[in-house]
Amino acid sequence: MAIFSRKNRQPDPVLGAIDDLMAFSAQALEVSREESRVASERLTLLEDLVARYGAALEEEKAVTRATAEKLTVIEQRLVSMGNELSRQLHEMGDEIDRIAASSGEAINTELVESLKASQVRLAQEQARYEIAFRQDLAALADQLARRNR
Repeated sequence: MAIFSRKNRQPDPVLGAIDDLMAFSAQALEVSREESRVASERLTLLEDLVARYGAALEEEKAVTRATAEKLTVIEQRLVSMGNELSRQLHEMGDEIDRIAASSGEAINTELVESLKASQVRLAQEQARYEIAFRQDLAALADQLARRNR
């Protein structure tokens, strides 16, 4: 039976190439699986970050909305108070004019002029306060707008 056996049997080069190709494919598949796992983990981390930043953004928007609403209420109250003060100053001026007209010489004209001057100073001071307050409100609103960008 020695006739059928070969002592120097050489491996088939095609089969060797196929084995090498299969081993390479297995390694490539394992690398691809690992890359997919890493990419999946990264995606999960990114989704978590996006969710946390989204929640933080929504909280910030809620705070900004609440602050804007408070500013609106403050501005409305300021306008109301300014209108009331202006009305009272106007009524005071009318009262001074009535006193001056009805009393004739009994009322000291210096006193009337002093009251009118005081009324004007009060009106000017009220206007300055209102302007300064509106500037403060505008600066605060501008800061809020910049924070939201």
